[in-house]
Amino acid sequence: MRFIRKNIFVLFFVFSLTPVYAFSGLGSGDDLVAEAEDVPAAVEIVKSVLEAQGFNIEIVVNHEAAAASVGLELRPTQVIFARPAKRVERSLLFRSSTIGLDMPIKILVYEDIEGEIRLKINSVGYLFDRHDPYVSDGMLRLLQRRLASIGEVEGGVVNVESNQSLAETVNTLLSELTSRGFRIPLTLDYNELESHSYRHRHLPTLIVFGNPNVGTPLMQEQQTIAIDLPQKFLVWKNRRGAVFISYNAPAFLAERHGVVGQDGRIGAIANALAAIAAIGAGI
Repeated sequence: MRFIRKNIFVLFFVFSLTPVYAFSGLGSGDDLVAEAEDVPAAVEIVKSVLEAQGFNIEIVVNHEAAAASVGLELRPTQVIFARPAKRVERSLLFRSSTIGLDMPIKILVYEDIEGEIRLKINSVGYLFDRHDPYVSDGMLRLLQRRLASIGEVEGGVVNVESNQSLAETVNTLLSELTSRGFRIPLTLDYNELESHSYRHRHLPTLIVFGNPNVGTPLMQEQQTIAIDLPQKFLVWKNRRGAVFISYNAPAFLAERHGVVGQDGRIGAIANALAAIAAIGAGI
């Protein structure tokens, strides 16, 4: 329990003060929840620690229950969506609109094939590497420029420019997702974070959606992909007023988590996402 508190406090401290580039990928906390008797108990431990550190728990997605609702089996797998303090969230979104695609922060708690309780979290470095926010430290900017000279790093984010306003794009996406039978456990309008001083800024809207018939086979193949499911659409506006839809490329997620033998499914998901995004964009 003490180790859990220490690691989550470090996460909160990093998000509160300064971006860190030292880490990438999935951070492992396997031994942090090893003493929990089951996944629900581990989730409650993590939730209580997060809340004590100032996080707000937006939702907990129970992938096992979702799979069971359509007659499929999945080992206990839950994802906690945790939001940091509003000032921290606002600061991150102002640095990079697309970072909203990886927020709220997600913590995966699951039971592996051997019955051990595992905990995984997206590291801070992973978020910053993907979304390239503005960094005030001159040395880090210099390092980024030097690395960029070697070649552009693909972050696995698909961006589609919309012909509609932000509100129209969001409403069209919600309507299309609903008509296709997707579940939408969360729609998060980050503009609720705006204070009077920031009313000239345009913060994004996040749509979290999924279909257990589609996602469960991927999690059966590689359970850690659950941290990136359900899928998400982020609708945001750049400084020139152009509206974009951003989402995670399925092939990127498959590669990230080592999903194999699912090329047909991954391709079909990619085609479906592209078609829905095009409708949302009014293309």
